[in-house]
Amino acid sequence: MAPREPISLGYSTISHSFKVTDKALTHPVVSDAVSKFTPPIAPYLEEGMGTITEESMSDSEVEYEVESCVTNLDSLACNGLDQLTYTLPTWRSTTPDLVETTEETVSYYEGLSEEYLALVETTKETANNYGGLLE
Repeated sequence: MAPREPISLGYSTISHSFKVTDKALTHPVVSDAVSKFTPPIAPYLEEGMGTITEESMSDSEVEYEVESCVTNLDSLACNGLDQLTYTLPTWRSTTPDLVETTEETVSYYEGLSEEYLALVETTKETANNYGGLLE
């Protein structure tokens, strides 16, 4: 993916082209959510980023500390995303396919639950009928 435009903070610039962002956006569910929800919240994100300042450190110290933390968090997030993708391979499906699969799975388990409850009810009735014969 192409790098994104950096966010201007007035005194500095932070590039938000993280490995985890690029990796996450390869998943259709994530890219669909980002494209739907980014426009309404973008002004709030920029406002929040503009308030990040640290007066007790010089700009270069702050940038070094932030860069170090962000790099660590980016690597951790990438590893977590890899584990999630390995554990849930269906997560790579498109959003409509994922919704359809989820609906089918819920329907299947709903049917199993109905069968189980019917069996329990039948077993109760049978036990009650035979219970009267044994006395």
